[in-house]
Amino acid sequence: MEQIQQDPVARSTLSAIEESLTKIKANVQTLSDTASSEFPTEVDTVEADADALDKSVAAATENPSQEAVNAVRAAASSFATSVEDLSDAASSDC
Repeated sequence: MEQIQQDPVARSTLSAIEESLTKIKANVQTLSDTASSEFPTEVDTVEADADALDKSVAAATENPSQEAVNAVRAAASSFATSVEDLSDAASSDC
């Protein structure tokens, strides 16, 4: 996620974002396997937002228009928020 947040989303950075997304998907799967029983709502939201980010990056890679790049930005923002929400829930549970 840090790579996506650090790199400005533009047509020229989509391949780097796509690489980062591969790592994110693996981490989301691990998260799902380990935390879904304790934080089902938050994990479901992270999974849904990761899927939306994946789809928006794929669409932007196929058709790198400004509209598609903006959709990646929005999906990345939503994903970051859902990860923060899960982190907050886990912190408050401790």
